[in-house]
Amino acid sequence: MLRRHTTLGHGATEAHQRSHGPSTAAEYPRHVRHAAYSARASDRLTLPSLQESGALIPSRRLDRTLTDTTATPGYSLARLLADLPHSHIRTLIGVELFELVEAAADGALSSEALGEALEQIVDPKEWLQDSHLRLRLLRALPPDKGSELLGRFGVEAGRNPSATLESVAAKLSPAQLEDVARFFGMRSLARDVQSTATETSSTIKPSYGLFQHQRISAQAVVNVLGESRSVLLHMPTGSGKTRTAMHIVAAHLNAHESTLVCWLSQQPEVLEQAADAFVQAWHSLGNRDTCVHRLFGDHEIVLDSLTDGLVIGGFQKLTALESRDENALLSLGDRTTLVVVDEAHQAIAPTFNSVVRALSRKRRGTKLLGLTATPGRSWLDVEEDLRLSEFFGSRKIILQTPDERSPIDFLVDEGYLARPTFRHVNLQQSSKTTWSEGDDPITLLDNQRLLVEALEMLDRHQRIVIFAGSVAHARFLSWALKSKGVKANLIVADTPKAEREFAYHRFRQPGGPPSALVNYGVLTTGFDAPIASAAIIARPTKSLVLFSQMVGRVLRGPKANGTETAEILTTIDTRLPGFGSVADAFHNWEDVWDE
Repeated sequence: MLRRHTTLGHGATEAHQRSHGPSTAAEYPRHVRHAAYSARASDRLTLPSLQESGALIPSRRLDRTLTDTTATPGYSLARLLADLPHSHIRTLIGVELFELVEAAADGALSSEALGEALEQIVDPKEWLQDSHLRLRLLRALPPDKGSELLGRFGVEAGRNPSATLESVAAKLSPAQLEDVARFFGMRSLARDVQSTATETSSTIKPSYGLFQHQRISAQAVVNVLGESRSVLLHMPTGSGKTRTAMHIVAAHLNAHESTLVCWLSQQPEVLEQAADAFVQAWHSLGNRDTCVHRLFGDHEIVLDSLTDGLVIGGFQKLTALESRDENALLSLGDRTTLVVVDEAHQAIAPTFNSVVRALSRKRRGTKLLGLTATPGRSWLDVEEDLRLSEFFGSRKIILQTPDERSPIDFLVDEGYLARPTFRHVNLQQSSKTTWSEGDDPITLLDNQRLLVEALEMLDRHQRIVIFAGSVAHARFLSWALKSKGVKANLIVADTPKAEREFAYHRFRQPGGPPSALVNYGVLTTGFDAPIASAAIIARPTKSLVLFSQMVGRVLRGPKANGTETAEILTTIDTRLPGFGSVADAFHNWEDVWDE
């Protein structure tokens, strides 16, 4: 289970009452009452036994804790206590406590022994801060010392110093209380007040909070799903789609106990990140024990056993499951009340669409939430884009900003996204090749140009991500950079998981020499390295979706632990609509959606 609940009951309080009995001396300070009742419970009351039981503090409080030996002339509080008649002390500390101390000394209580006991039992700061106890204490001062204390207050003693002192001492300001403390050789009372005082107002930071624009967007999604069956949340890469969606998921699970939410995506890295994000979110936001169920990669679970929590499902795994047993997926859909499709532009792809339908439409009332930075399928095929829009009921929530600025302008201006600059490198041979992704259209001369550009960018940036045109191209660029002394790890589809993780870890670490991460077909989604501030897109494509995903890898701004600016070098003509502006790409598909 994600977390354990510990019930905090009343057992500790009841046990304390059983051992100490009920309080009947409310006029005494709490620590005095505890000392008294602990002493009463002893079979033989002696000062050593009180010390051993913890009722008496095993140190001289006035001499070691409160006394300031440099405070002169003043008057020693220990001396004042020792000089007081027992009848006065009985009045000062109360009859019950006096009798307990007297019993602990077997009845033979000298003035010195009584003073020593009181130093350990009673906190004299409380005497000074309590007006009634303060008056009792100050009445016992010798007349000359009373006059001296009045002088510290700037008050004339007059003919009757004792009466004047009593009148003044009845209501002292904090500064005058400090004067009294210094007079008795005590340390500042303010230290103790400051250490125990609680603030009237204090800021509480959530462990899994949202920025304002994320909160507004999340609430807008909740509002739409309250009235409709489906909606797509449109947020730029790097603006916190996953975190925002996890708040929506947690709210749904909190409101629908014993239910399943299915989170669907394709890349294993993206799925594992979603699982980790849910664990973190639920610790902060959840209202009960629940589970995260992994159904991707090598993970295997018995679907019939799932009744509550979040199912993180990979399209490849679920498609294979559906081909073996269609009823198994429909049965899972019967227990699912919310389906979240990450990278939602894939939802209508033939290989994925049947999975989404089985989970989101088997049960009446199941909600469907899509997440994407690119709410379209193509650059030129409007019909395909319309199919995606219709699948989500043409309802789209674009990132909500607190003012009139567009989402991209707001995120860049406020430091959530880096400010990008695009440069187009015109490769001589690219116009003579097809746009087919997977081909390697770049000639030897072009590769030499890219290598020079990469080396120059590494002089300006600590970390760059390179998107190659094919696996062979990625291998070449990685080798070429290494031959120039650059750390350039290669990531392709068949790179072992452990090797990938090591490369990611090393790339994300600050400091060290500049380095590059060269890949083909892997880092377009799910890869997060805020330290990266530049990208080389050497992968020819007409897909604005793919292009936007590649650009988004280096757009983390300062508030997302990233950089203020980002540089993108691309082999694609930046004059094409959307390929030279993050804002243009973000708004490219608005014509097929109802805002």
